[in-house]
Amino acid sequence: MSRDRYRQKFHLSPPYGFMNDPNGVSYYKGIYHVFYQWNTNFPKEKRIHWGHFYSDDMVNWKHGKPVLAPVDWYDKNGCYSGSALEYNEKLYAYYTGNVKNENNIRSSYQCLAVSNDGFSFEKYERNPLINGNPKGYTSHFRDPKVWLGKDGIGYMVIGAQREDNTGTVALYSSENMIEWKYIGDISRKKLGFMWECPDLFKLEGSDVLIFCPQGLESEGDLYNNIYQCGYMVGSLDIDKAEFISGEFIELDRGFEFYAPQTMLNPDRRRILYAWMGMPEEENQPSIKDNWVHCMAMPRELYISNGKLIQRPFREIEKLKENSVELGLMEIKEGHVKIPEFSGESTNIKVMLKNKGAKEFGIYLKASSDFEEKTILKVNAQTNKIELDRNNSGLWGRGVRRAQLKSTDLVELDIYLDQSSVEVFVNGGEETFTARVFPSREGRLFGVFSKGGSVEIVKAEKSDMREAVEF
Repeated sequence: MSRDRYRQKFHLSPPYGFMNDPNGVSYYKGIYHVFYQWNTNFPKEKRIHWGHFYSDDMVNWKHGKPVLAPVDWYDKNGCYSGSALEYNEKLYAYYTGNVKNENNIRSSYQCLAVSNDGFSFEKYERNPLINGNPKGYTSHFRDPKVWLGKDGIGYMVIGAQREDNTGTVALYSSENMIEWKYIGDISRKKLGFMWECPDLFKLEGSDVLIFCPQGLESEGDLYNNIYQCGYMVGSLDIDKAEFISGEFIELDRGFEFYAPQTMLNPDRRRILYAWMGMPEEENQPSIKDNWVHCMAMPRELYISNGKLIQRPFREIEKLKENSVELGLMEIKEGHVKIPEFSGESTNIKVMLKNKGAKEFGIYLKASSDFEEKTILKVNAQTNKIELDRNNSGLWGRGVRRAQLKSTDLVELDIYLDQSSVEVFVNGGEETFTARVFPSREGRLFGVFSKGGSVEIVKAEKSDMREAVEF
């Protein structure tokens, strides 16, 4: 497949059509699988399949044939999001069948498909497993995430909307992964009108619930995207169907990050995949090349003081080449171009020490005159860091901010691809994810300082090689 300008090199993107949520992320018979929501006919009509990427090392990926198609009565308007796990030496894929009648009234069905190899699936002959929604919920009832408990019992969480138009998560259990029993509504918190894409797992002794609440009002630097994506850390009482937790925290502080799903890899690391997109974002510049959206990089999850820490998955190191290092450098008032760090698909690690500056930061994907650029700026007076894409190019505007504990010393791990920026701040204390589409050649890198000096303590740049084969 020929490469168009904005086609990603090391992020998963569809060969054509519209990509959204990752589905069924799993490891089965020596192969990693990332299925995904794939509208193959976009923009003509919405017919959601499950697309498929696979890899034997979680680094180099190939695109396979779609594994689920909306051809049955219970999924005729779309094979919506779900999850997968190995059970009885087979890969069980659970998904929501979406159906709309002639009056555009929705019905949701939780369904199963089974595979012996991870590449071809057979839908369960007695689908749906869960026929419609239980009493007390609307038909916005979708995105099953399944896991096996230590007791051998299967559990499922489903994103839901109550009849009073508040969001929640429904909990089910099963002794055979076929017959599912409703346990209850696990959350009492009032956060928006619908919760999508739930994921519930144990991490370092705590239970973590990830979900995407829709309908939160913006609060200063919080909740500024059309819909949110975040988590709560707490404790799940399965018998009482109750999740006791702390506050809701956004997972990513950038512009495009939604519908995350996690898996345990063979060495028991918790790996998170997410869609580098947002609902109702369709007119990105890549549409002229007949594709839209991509996935974020896989991330390893950890907990520190009740907060999730996200770090790039360690296998990403295998994609790096042509590394160069930069020695100690002080930048006074103004900005400095660093041509050695130029590139379109790169990893840049830099540690900045504030030496009296009021503001300092980095210019990314800048044009030759630095008029067009994406800005990563630290405000030493407020201890905030922000990602500014108001002048980044053809698409996307706005600023996103996050509060840091200190800005005396800031460590940045930045991954740039042909049309994206991912930033890990201070070892994963905060992350920013965004799509950017430079209108000109956006390759240059620079460091700036205002109101004082900033010192580059250390910096390293590596080129990222191609990782996806269609």
